[in-house]
Amino acid sequence: MMLSRKLMGSQPVNSGLLHVSAALCTAVAILCGSAALQSQQAEPSQAVSQRPAILITNDDGIRSPGMRLLAEELGSFADVVIAAPSGNRSGSSQSLGLRETVSVERLEEGVYSIDSTPAGCVAVAMDLLAPEGGFDLVISGPNTVENVGADADISGTVGAARMATRYGVPAIAASHSMRCRDRQAVVVFLRQLAGEALERKLPPSVLLNVNLPAGQSTQWKAPLVTRLGGSGFTFRFQGAFDEQGKMETKAQVEGFKDASPEGSDSWALAQGHVSISVLPVHTAVDPPKIDLKDWKSIQAPHYVRQQPLVPELPPVSLQDWRSERIALPPEFAPQLPSGDEILLFAPGMFVAEAPDYWSYAFLMRIDQDVPDATELTTLFERYFDGLLGAVGGEEIGSDPAQVSLRQIGPGRYEGEVRLIDAFVTQQPVDLRLLVRSSTENGATSLRVQASPQPREHAIWQSLAYVAHTLEI
Repeated sequence: MMLSRKLMGSQPVNSGLLHVSAALCTAVAILCGSAALQSQQAEPSQAVSQRPAILITNDDGIRSPGMRLLAEELGSFADVVIAAPSGNRSGSSQSLGLRETVSVERLEEGVYSIDSTPAGCVAVAMDLLAPEGGFDLVISGPNTVENVGADADISGTVGAARMATRYGVPAIAASHSMRCRDRQAVVVFLRQLAGEALERKLPPSVLLNVNLPAGQSTQWKAPLVTRLGGSGFTFRFQGAFDEQGKMETKAQVEGFKDASPEGSDSWALAQGHVSISVLPVHTAVDPPKIDLKDWKSIQAPHYVRQQPLVPELPPVSLQDWRSERIALPPEFAPQLPSGDEILLFAPGMFVAEAPDYWSYAFLMRIDQDVPDATELTTLFERYFDGLLGAVGGEEIGSDPAQVSLRQIGPGRYEGEVRLIDAFVTQQPVDLRLLVRSSTENGATSLRVQASPQPREHAIWQSLAYVAHTLEI
């Protein structure tokens, strides 16, 4: 059993904002073991899930879109919790701020903004936000600048991952070149690597430092197992004192300076390879000997396919997606709660032969409490019945939509809808649904992705991206 695995308290949080003493919650946990904090738990326990639990954090801050994309990818097989700094904390290494009081705000179910360093976020999450049974893996990133060589020592991304290993949980620190042009491929690769790490039961206290190269993923070369190499950047401070004896200065960051010996992480990136390094968890211990060379994610990464399993779609361009906005409740479904809805339809939404036929994403902002699976089912049944009846008339309206939803994680649901296509074919269509519910600015938000295509189809990558762009 991992050190972080423990029974969580059963008392719910009274509000979305929680204040904890970092000195109590991190120093005691590290020195005495996380069991000492069982009386401090803040989140209610959930039924034990059969799915692995993954914690995601970063040093770019809670608003990082890459972290949300990663959560969507990992959510296909794992229960995901996001706990990240409230703002950018780059370069904070493994610092904690032991004498500071830390504010924790629950933005939505399973998503927490923490006024602390990346390492502090991990420590708080381990002791206060973990599901029953603890986390099986921690992923820090994806960072928007590579962390190679000596840079790993000051990286907040790596520092957060290293903190996870202090709790006996394996971790992946993930970064990509700032010139990376395929960030969706980044999270797809990380999903495959995380899945294999869980399947192979990566030992506790193992830290993998992953860096992905510049350019499109079609140009990336096969991953290499590397050692630390030259620094990815250098920096220096410049300034002068004024007459009052004061000075303001800021680090001036520059590019590569140190040598990148062959076989190092910085060398691999320069050659266009994905780099994976096993890092020591602290200076007194050599990194463990982990043989990664027979891992599928190393030998045959997901993004390099000689024969695509399904038809690939071109990169997402929102100019090709048609948008629509309506007030809730609409005339065709007056039983719905009040609010607003914005939709984005794939280019082939109303073309029966297109691979993105009936594929779209929408955001509903409704004035009611977060619905459960049963209430969501009723909401979507009323929505689709009213819409298709209004378009197709009584004949189609007499054949009600059949909706089935099940919860797969905090605020996350998947399911199916069987309905009649009243727009094009007048024939039955079986849609798959992914739904994420949250509370934002006092209202309930429902982000929905829908398509008849199987989950491994490329359209779902496009839908994940599009869904995160929706704002009301």
